[in-house]
Amino acid sequence: MDFYIIELKDRLKIGVSNDIENRITAILSIGGYTDDDILNLFKFPDSGIMEAPLKRLFRPSLVKKSKYNRGEEWFYKKALVELFINEIKEGIKPSIELIEKIQHKYANIENGYKQQAVFIFEKIKKFM
Repeated sequence: MDFYIIELKDRLKIGVSNDIENRITAILSIGGYTDDDILNLFKFPDSGIMEAPLKRLFRPSLVKKSKYNRGEEWFYKKALVELFINEIKEGIKPSIELIEKIQHKYANIENGYKQQAVFIFEKIKKFM
């Protein structure tokens, strides 16, 4: 199975298919998307194994279910999803190593936000 990524302005679709071209054509026509809506399209032959771990990783960014979306493969481009697509755009191929890298990077970002929030809260407490 081949792994693919469709990047739109605000979301990302990941999936697998034996016939990526037909699958993408079907997705775009059913969803009402045109070629102009696509920012990037990435294809990774024989990389279907990446779909399941990425779906688990991206679960917090799932796009709400709709008529054309079962809510399993479309993700908002935020948090880990955004870090992932930026790595892919740099030419990095999907891999377990990439998943570990973006998880580590995201944890560092989150810790930075948490430390900043604690610092601000401590300052506020001084004025209470």
